[in-house]
Amino acid sequence: MNEEQSDFKVSDRRKFDADGNLREETAEEETAQEAGETPLEEPVVEPEGLGHEPAGTESEATEEEGAAGEINFTTFILSLGTQAMVALGLIPDPTTSESSVSLTNAKQMIDILSMLRDKTQGNLEASDTTLLDNLLYDLQMHFVELSTKEE
Repeated sequence: MNEEQSDFKVSDRRKFDADGNLREETAEEETAQEAGETPLEEPVVEPEGLGHEPAGTESEATEEEGAAGEINFTTFILSLGTQAMVALGLIPDPTTSESSVSLTNAKQMIDILSMLRDKTQGNLEASDTTLLDNLLYDLQMHFVELSTKEE
């Protein structure tokens, strides 16, 4: 490709030159900013569909939604447990509203919870340890029950 035909423009925005000295353009911009002048900048265009809200709109989330959206160890464990329950057919899949059993997926979620219990042993609050132990016990018992029925 010939350089003369390219519409691509490269501009060096580094503050320092190869010798480590402040570049003249940067010094001029800093002087203008100190004087209260704002240098011309290119507008920032954010891609759509990345969870950003358009300018001028406010989030309509309620306080309940904010509290429910809080992520901590307990909610993380409960979300993994819920996925295991869906895989065991104990609760319907929220996307299809149908119950189905997938022992492979259930085993994977139970194994993940077991791994978390082993890796966090001694580092959790008593309530988190109790929650994790009880959840694992219940899921494992349901798994054994279902796997023996299929044999």
